[in-house]
Amino acid sequence: MAGIYKIYIWKKAPFLRLVLPLIAGIILEYYFKFEIRSIAFVFLVLNLSYIFFRILPLAYRFKLQPFQ
Repeated sequence: MAGIYKIYIWKKAPFLRLVLPLIAGIILEYYFKFEIRSIAFVFLVLNLSYIFFRILPLAYRFKLQPFQ
Protein backbone atom coordinates (compact mmCIF):
# COMPACT_ATOMS: atom_id res chain seq x y z
CA MET A 1 0.00 0.00 0.00
CA ALA A 2 1.40 3.34 -1.00
CA GLY A 3 2.02 5.94 1.70
CA ILE A 4 -0.10 9.03 1.88
CA TYR A 5 1.89 12.06 0.84
CA LYS A 6 1.11 15.56 2.01
CA ILE A 7 1.09 18.06 -0.81
CA TYR A 8 1.31 21.47 0.73
CA ILE A 9 -0.79 24.27 -0.68
CA TRP A 10 2.26 26.28 -1.81
CA LYS A 11 3.35 23.34 -3.99
CA LYS A 12 0.05 23.53 -5.87
CA ALA A 13 -0.16 27.34 -5.87
CA PRO A 14 3.32 28.87 -5.54
CA PHE A 15 1.98 32.42 -5.96
CA LEU A 16 0.73 32.15 -2.37
CA ARG A 17 4.34 32.50 -1.21
CA LEU A 18 4.19 36.08 -2.47
CA VAL A 19 0.54 36.94 -1.91
CA LEU A 20 0.27 35.93 1.77
CA PRO A 21 3.20 38.10 2.99
CA LEU A 22 1.90 40.97 0.85
CA ILE A 23 -1.54 40.71 2.46
CA ALA A 24 0.02 40.47 5.92
CA GLY A 25 2.10 43.58 5.25
CA ILE A 26 -0.92 45.55 4.08
CA ILE A 27 -2.91 44.53 7.17
CA LEU A 28 -0.02 45.40 9.51
CA GLU A 29 0.43 48.81 7.90
CA TYR A 30 -3.30 49.50 8.06
CA TYR A 31 -3.57 48.78 11.78
CA PHE A 32 -0.19 49.94 13.13
CA LYS A 33 0.81 52.88 10.86
CA PHE A 34 4.59 52.42 10.87
CA GLU A 35 6.72 55.53 10.43
CA ILE A 36 9.03 55.75 7.43
CA ARG A 37 12.03 56.04 9.77
CA SER A 38 11.31 52.71 11.44
CA ILE A 39 10.74 51.03 8.08
CA ALA A 40 14.02 52.46 6.74
CA PHE A 41 15.87 51.38 9.90
CA VAL A 42 14.61 47.80 9.65
CA PHE A 43 15.46 47.74 5.95
CA LEU A 44 18.97 49.00 6.67
CA VAL A 45 19.57 46.48 9.48
CA LEU A 46 18.35 43.57 7.35
CA ASN A 47 20.53 44.58 4.42
CA LEU A 48 23.61 45.05 6.59
CA SER A 49 23.11 41.68 8.26
CA TYR A 50 22.70 40.04 4.85
CA ILE A 51 25.94 41.63 3.62
CA PHE A 52 27.70 40.61 6.84
CA PHE A 53 26.69 36.95 6.40
CA ARG A 54 27.76 36.95 2.74
CA ILE A 55 31.23 38.28 3.66
CA LEU A 56 31.83 35.61 6.32
CA PRO A 57 33.94 32.57 5.40
CA LEU A 58 32.02 29.47 4.42
CA ALA A 59 32.79 27.60 7.66
CA TYR A 60 31.25 30.38 9.76
CA ARG A 61 28.23 30.58 7.49
CA PHE A 62 27.52 26.89 8.13
CA LYS A 63 27.87 27.41 11.88
CA LEU A 64 25.55 30.44 11.81
CA GLN A 65 23.09 28.98 9.32
CA PRO A 66 20.09 29.09 11.74
CA PHE A 67 20.46 32.89 11.86
CA GLN A 68 20.58 33.19 8.10
